[in-house]
This record gives sequence, C-alpha cells and structure tokens, in this order.
Amino acid sequence: MIRNLLIKIGLIEFLKIELDVNKLKFFEIFRNNVDGSQSLIFDLFSSSKNQYKGTVNIDGFQINHKLNFFDSNRSFVDLTGSIEQKDNKLLIETEINAFSRLISINIIMIFVIYLVILISYITIKIKGIAADLGIPFIIISLIFLFLFLISYLFMKRSVTKIKYEFERDLYFMTKK
Repeated sequence: MIRNLLIKIGLIEFLKIELDVNKLKFFEIFRNNVDGSQSLIFDLFSSSKNQYKGTVNIDGFQINHKLNFFDSNRSFVDLTGSIEQKDNKLLIETEINAFSRLISINIIMIFVIYLVILISYITIKIKGIAADLGIPFIIISLIFLFLFLISYLFMKRSVTKIKYEFERDLYFMTKK
C-alpha cells in the first residue's frame, strides 16, 4: 500500500534500458565502476573515481550514488535492478527508490515534533492558560507543511536527477 503511494507520487520510478553489449562484458565493466558498500563517512574520503557504491552480480545489482562534498541529494537514492540478455540486447530493469531510511527518519522526526506541539496546544487550550492560540497553531502547521513539502521535493528531484545520470553513465560505460 505504501509502495503504491510512493510510485504514484513519484518517489519510486522504474527505468528500462537496452544496450548492445554482451552480458558478461557488461558485468565486468559495471563491476569495475562500482565500489563495494561502505559507510557514508568513508565516501567523502574515498580516492576512487567510481560514482557508485554497492553490490553487483551477474543477474542484478543494488547500488547508491556515492556521497560527494556539497552534493548530498543523490546519495540517498537506492537503485535496484536486474540484468537479462535477450537476443543480442542486454535489458536492464532498474527501480529507483528515493524513500530511504535516512529520509524517512527525517519525515518521522518532523511529524513527531508536530504532534508534540499539537498535544501541547490542546493541553494549554483545555487548561485555559491562554485565551487564543489559533494563530500560532496555524503558523506551526504551515511550517510543518513547508518542511514536509521541502523533503518531498528534495526526494523527487533526486529521483529525476539520478534516473538521467544512471542511464547516461550506463551508456558511456559500454562505449569506452
């Protein structure tokens, strides 16, 4: 149910790519362009020129874009895909998922803070301490919606950007 919602709002997208290359040759090229999994902190200090990190096997992959200084919007997008050889074409089907654990923690924290403020507002209103807290409540609600919207736009832009870059990178990897 949540997955279908994420697909409808564009935080999960799919990409199908056909390449004119042999599966074994592509596997070697792709594996050489993907570093093994490592933590986000080590990404910043990595000397490797590879843009992706994760695991790659002959039938599929699960990768992320490596974190770079001043460019953090792509590193939280997960790319999971399958690799199939059909006739003379290589078919790569990829799922691009921007709703990762780190982003979901951010959204949950925003929601919890909003609930605490809402409960505080209701408690103050019931006790009669303040006469009218409607305007601060509306302002806090607008701030909550703004933060939620910023998070959504951040994730949506990441999906669009990584989709374009991944397709371009795969094409250029096979043309070297």
